[in-house]
Amino acid sequence: EKDAENEAQKIHDKYIKKIDEMLADKEKEIMTV
Repeated sequence: EKDAENEAQKIHDKYIKKIDEMLADKEKEIMTV
């Protein structure tokens, strides 16, 4: 059970990081326009 929780947390962190990067890229685009 603990291992499954750790896996879910890892996937969640990866997902959040990806979204953060995507948002950062969009912000950069908006600022350059």
